[in-house]
Amino acid sequence: MHGVESDNDVKSDINVIPLIDVMLVLLIIFMITAPHLQQSLKVDLPKAKSTVAQGKGEHLVITIDKQGTIYIGSDNPILPEEIGERVKSILDLKPEDERKVFIKADKDSNYGNVMIVLGELVSKGITDINLVAAPVK
Repeated sequence: MHGVESDNDVKSDINVIPLIDVMLVLLIIFMITAPHLQQSLKVDLPKAKSTVAQGKGEHLVITIDKQGTIYIGSDNPILPEEIGERVKSILDLKPEDERKVFIKADKDSNYGNVMIVLGELVSKGITDINLVAAPVK
């Protein structure tokens, strides 16, 4: 009896329904959390005729808001005296061509706050520093 299956035969089909369920749940989780990962701090940049393009790659961005609060990326606020050491430790993990620092300061922030950040970075030997401005239209 070659063409007839008996009740003792083992089925070798794979049930893919649970796999599809798990994949859909993961897709929904990523769709919900992705916009929050891209969220950045809102600063009103000063306008300038000559601006530096940030280029390709993931460069380190330091943000100074209107109140003078300093952020690395979109992390929690950081104290000015801690910024040099923290940035140095982050840059040491990056490849040589991605060791640029971009400072985005709100146009209404105190100039002294920008100078404090620059001073802390230079004291740790970080010299590839760029100031970000909005282009004049």
